[in-house]
This record gives sequence, C-alpha cells and structure tokens, in this order.
Amino acid sequence: MHDRTFGDDVSIQDVDLLARLNAYFDRLDDRLEHGQGWLIFNSSRERGARILRLLMARLDGYRPFVSHCHLPWRDFALHAYISTIALPRDAAVVEEEGAGSARKREFAIASGVMNATTFQLQHADLVILSNLNPATAHETLVLSQTAVERAARRRAIIALTAHDPWSLSDAFESADPTGTTWQHFYGAMQGNSLIAH
Repeated sequence: MHDRTFGDDVSIQDVDLLARLNAYFDRLDDRLEHGQGWLIFNSSRERGARILRLLMARLDGYRPFVSHCHLPWRDFALHAYISTIALPRDAAVVEEEGAGSARKREFAIASGVMNATTFQLQHADLVILSNLNPATAHETLVLSQTAVERAARRRAIIALTAHDPWSLSDAFESADPTGTTWQHFYGAMQGNSLIAH
C-alpha cells in the first residue's frame, strides 16, 4: 500500500496507525483539552521517521494556535543531564568566579537553554519525544517527572520509541533498579494516552 506521508510498502499495522493518528489530529483541539497523547512502541528509525513526518505535517495546519515542542531523544537526554547533573554540580564553583568570567558566561548560557527547554516541556500544548531510549537514572527521572507533571495538568505527550513495552521497561529498570521511574512514566502515559505497537 502507498501513502504519500508513509511511503511505499506500508504494513497493515501502519495503515491502522495512520488512520488512528489522522483521526486524532482531526479532533486535535478536543484531544489536547483532555491532555490525550500517544505512546507508540516499535518505532524503529524508518517507521519513527514516517510517523514523525505525519505528526509535523498535521501540526502545520494548527499553527500558530497550537504550541508544540519536539525533542529527539539525544536533546532530551542532554537536557536531563544539564538540568540534574551539570548545572547543580557547577553552581557552587561558578559562584566563586569573577563577574564576566568565561565560566560564568557558559553557565549562564547553559542555564538559559535549560530554562527555555523546561518551560517548553511544562507549557507547550503538545510535547513530542522521539526515539525514547533511556539509559541513565537522570534520564528516567526527568522523563517520568515530565510525564507525571504534564498528565496532572492535562498536557499531552506523544512519545515514540523503538522499544517494545517489555524492553522499554527493562531499559528503565537498568537505569533505575527501584522501578519507580518506570511505574510513574508508564502510569502517566497509560492513563492519558492512546497506545500503539
């Protein structure tokens, strides 16, 4: 089967997903009002890229009325590292630096970027996280906090991962053996999202 967004040889599974995603975007205002998002498993590189093209194309029709933030995993992981490890670690050292020092300027830039990303993650109408692949405790912590906080405020997340549910759970557990971040993340997503495999 051919679809201009998904390309040639679309599987039956993806034909169904395409129809469901289009139905979601046909009523996007209602979906966002209820904070309903998506958790899409098995989004390998090629499949994830096709889904992401569809999401971005459909969002274009809602500009400027719907704000959205798309973070590929490497950007989200960098944000998690900067916000939970790098900036807190360097804060005391930078305090002792003289005004206008290179280190103080770098710290201010990193803080500004972190604050801007945090603001988007908290307040955008829709957050899209692609290629989810948590590998460290700070990544699972920030990811679960983001999902829980957005769910509490009825703000939607669309998350895509190459993992299936079991391997994503295993990835969380490898980074956080307590299982807490997985329970919080999956609980928040399951409660507010449509699930696709």
